[in-house]
Amino acid sequence: MKRMSKFRGLFLFLISLVLVLACRSQVSETVVLNLWLDSNDKEMRFFKHLARQFESENPQYKLRLRFVPFADLKPRYAGEARESGEPDLLYLMSDWVGELAEQKLLLSLTEPNPNSLAFSRESLGYQGKYYAQPFVFQVIALIRNTEYLPQAPKSFAEIQPIQKSEAVFPLMYDNQNFYFHAAFFHAFGGKILDSQGNLALKREPLIQSIRYALSLQKMGLVPAQSSASATLNLFSSGKAALMISGPWALAAPQENHIPLAISALPALEGHRILRPLVGVKGFAVNPWGKSHQHAKVWLDFVARPEVQKQALQDLDNLPVDAKLYQSADIPALKREFYEQAQKGLPMPNSPLMKDVWQELNWLLGQCFKEPEKLEFWVDSALQDLQKKVRHDAYYFH
Repeated sequence: MKRMSKFRGLFLFLISLVLVLACRSQVSETVVLNLWLDSNDKEMRFFKHLARQFESENPQYKLRLRFVPFADLKPRYAGEARESGEPDLLYLMSDWVGELAEQKLLLSLTEPNPNSLAFSRESLGYQGKYYAQPFVFQVIALIRNTEYLPQAPKSFAEIQPIQKSEAVFPLMYDNQNFYFHAAFFHAFGGKILDSQGNLALKREPLIQSIRYALSLQKMGLVPAQSSASATLNLFSSGKAALMISGPWALAAPQENHIPLAISALPALEGHRILRPLVGVKGFAVNPWGKSHQHAKVWLDFVARPEVQKQALQDLDNLPVDAKLYQSADIPALKREFYEQAQKGLPMPNSPLMKDVWQELNWLLGQCFKEPEKLEFWVDSALQDLQKKVRHDAYYFH
């Protein structure tokens, strides 16, 4: 009996050992995917929910999210991706692609989801290769308070001061930010890059477009200090009739019950068409990531129609699935942004863009401070930009 008891104890011990080893094996097989992204509160809730859904459908994976302020995300990734092996996935803007690809910090992918909008795929390609799975896009359009303007103006000439007992600004937008000014620059025939990716900025379109932006302020149609925060705050409180902004700006006025409508940016005099930049956000893979070989599971997941539909319902930016826009169920406000994007231009993703943003934002600031020196500031900015471009061309090649 004692011998049987010893055998029984040994048997139970072996069974327990096998179970423990099996559990450890199962744990060790769990793959952790690290994803870095910038997000506002709405996006944080969305992506946390999406991560739980992904893990539920793929129990062998753990998705670890790290939210980083937008201004810090690209430099932090560039500084840490190679050495630390994190993250495996990066939620990036399309204009980062060229710079990060040149630094060998993005893994080239097979062609993205063929159901995505053509411009979204183009925006995340660089020198014949694709570097990210497109997820959403954003573009600016004309957002109006229909209490003041029931009908959309067809041209800027139709925008007039609002006759009210209290001050209401006719139009507001971030006029010292080249992302917003680019639509005016394009209307005067300007180009940022040529078809070969070389800098193509010319003096006259810059002078003419900035002079026009200054005239809007001089005529009182756009107030001084029309920054992004001032624009959103005043429009959301009913103090502005129109604002030029993107889908990310809709939440605040909607919360304040401002009656809204969206329309395409109106034409300038002489039938000059404003063509805004269209930015795309997507998921790229870090070739130095510890688990980057598993990243395709996430890329395939976010490309699924039902996930794109969730993005349409829960996010401000618009999903890239082309089939969604064939449906009559698209909310009217988002459909107008989609229509505006068809008239826009894909945001360039050359490594030169970091210098373009820096120099042209500086230029706009100087011109609004000292408009009488407009031509001097344009010449100075173009000279400085050429110097930076020559430096970067040497650095990248």
